[in-house]
Amino acid sequence: MKVNRISVVCAFALVAAQPFTGVSAAPLVVGAEQSQTRIVMLDPDVVAPDPAKIAWEWRPSKDAKLVAAGLAGRFGNPSECKPSEDGKRILVCASDNGFAVVDVATTNAVAAGFITLPDGKYANLHSICELPDGNVVVAGSQGGGLIVVDVKSKPFSVSPAITTNEYRGAHGVLWDEKRKCLWATGEKPLTRFFYDAETMTLRRDKSWDTRQPFSYCCGHDLVWGDKERSRVAVTLGNGIACLDLENADKTDMMEIAEELPGSVKGISYHGGERLAVYMDKTAFKGKPWTTINIHVDGGATNRVYTLPGCGFYKAHFFLGTLEGCAADALPPPTVELDGMRCWHDVAYGPRGDLPDEGDGFRGSRGGWTHARLPWKFHRHRSGQMLDVYAPTTALKPDATVALYLHGGSWSECYDKDAPPGGVFKALVDAGAVACSVDYILQNQSSRTRKEATFAEMLRDIDAAAAKIKEFVRALGVTDPRFVIFGESAGGHLSLMYAYDQDNPGWTGLGLSHSSRVSKVVNIVGPTDFTAREFQNLGVVKVFGAKFKMGSFDKLLKRLLGLEDGASEKETLAAAEKWSPLKLVCPKSVPTAIACGAIGKEGASDGLIPFSQMTALESALKSAGVPCVLKKFNGAHHGEVSHKGAAWIAAEVLKQ
Repeated sequence: MKVNRISVVCAFALVAAQPFTGVSAAPLVVGAEQSQTRIVMLDPDVVAPDPAKIAWEWRPSKDAKLVAAGLAGRFGNPSECKPSEDGKRILVCASDNGFAVVDVATTNAVAAGFITLPDGKYANLHSICELPDGNVVVAGSQGGGLIVVDVKSKPFSVSPAITTNEYRGAHGVLWDEKRKCLWATGEKPLTRFFYDAETMTLRRDKSWDTRQPFSYCCGHDLVWGDKERSRVAVTLGNGIACLDLENADKTDMMEIAEELPGSVKGISYHGGERLAVYMDKTAFKGKPWTTINIHVDGGATNRVYTLPGCGFYKAHFFLGTLEGCAADALPPPTVELDGMRCWHDVAYGPRGDLPDEGDGFRGSRGGWTHARLPWKFHRHRSGQMLDVYAPTTALKPDATVALYLHGGSWSECYDKDAPPGGVFKALVDAGAVACSVDYILQNQSSRTRKEATFAEMLRDIDAAAAKIKEFVRALGVTDPRFVIFGESAGGHLSLMYAYDQDNPGWTGLGLSHSSRVSKVVNIVGPTDFTAREFQNLGVVKVFGAKFKMGSFDKLLKRLLGLEDGASEKETLAAAEKWSPLKLVCPKSVPTAIACGAIGKEGASDGLIPFSQMTALESALKSAGVPCVLKKFNGAHHGEVSHKGAAWIAAEVLKQ
């Protein structure tokens, strides 16, 4: 029997997942890529001569659950990437004896393990399938045969409970729900087993052979031969053999479907057409069993997917949809260390009217140095960016998500990358996600005005909060406890944003507040610009450096959107509008305040008067809003975030 469509795919099989909502005419192709130890899905619309586009990716080293379980290093040379029956999971195994059931939507494993055989033999896993009781069976080509693994009682284990069923050269497994049996290929082209869920054992029943020997006598890949599942198909060297399951017990021989000139390793069926798979001899360097190309021949057009420098081992059709999947939203982390995953420069709202210029810079502080993380000094960017720090372990759906706003007199960006005093590290170690945001600064111009105002800064923060909500959802945080905190200028903006959500008419900005703030922590941020102590400050000092901006009165007018010649009445009215203390109402969120005090009287931190903090505390208590104030004696304005790091982190995490 000749086929009317041939698919040439790397070294091993293409297997069709069962279709569900979202099936497209040209399905995605999922491949086990060995050069970078990953599973990828390729966009069906991007074919040679262009490099294929990766639409979805799973890396064991990036899977928080695998990392936490100590299993991430067990997936060298991934050998299987089979879609589940419903297309919602990818079943993965590797020659290094690791296996995983990966949820497509979250790109996280829901079960995984490492096969250790009692006799010390090396299993060399080649195939995996789900069993009806929730456990899995894997095929060990060099040891263990068909290995049933208990993932139901313990989903993640370095040494899971297993039962072995001797079957030499096991390479392919396929569960048949209709006939309540397991089909396997290996030492015999096809063998039928029956599964006992109570004992986790397989009973060997019957084997089928072929009348014609092939260049490779053992079976390799095993798939359904038609949509109705009335036939199974096995690849054998340079040939394909099929068995009619309706008449299986009437024969002990498989039908020879076709011989091909190449070494056939797999076949697949899609849309009524059959695909044949054989090696195309474009092996990745040092791995002759792989290829850099995936060819799909037949149908309306022939397609070739190529990823130069990659080594595909096996591939399958994926007939589902990736809409809403985590991998669509998240790139790989920029860096990982000390139990953290870090994504740098995540765009939250490209600003088309902001030129790539400014006096600001980004540096390193708080114990994380240039030698440990790739902080970089550069001018402010035209696209607004944020950084995300998350644990390498799995996150809870209701994990704390903390948004940090840097200080710098609303005009400098000196520590977006390096939050103060190790606060971020403490938050991440506690299972929270921490984010720091670049927001537009006062000395950055736009097409509509020469300098930015408080209003533009809050709009940036609102856009960043929305992006963070989207980002952490892809990390599995579906119901985040959102906290905002900031230092100095960032403290002021944190208070303004938090209080605006329950008193939106005050500023009239119409912010979306898509992520509702549950708490705000103000670190040395001013609270009332109508107070006389804010007039004529002259030179502002930050960490001992002097930033000469003229009088604070002049800077404040610019931030308020006023001209230098604005009257005192106009200035006072605008200052009141942008003073957090004035927004306090009974619905305001719980607030924590950290401040410093120097000198004999301790009346200020050298820049912000202590009265600013007590005034806010008094207003909150009068409104019945939970509030706590912590004074760090001897701490200068720029030292509070360092000396009070532990307290700040604890307050962010405190419910």
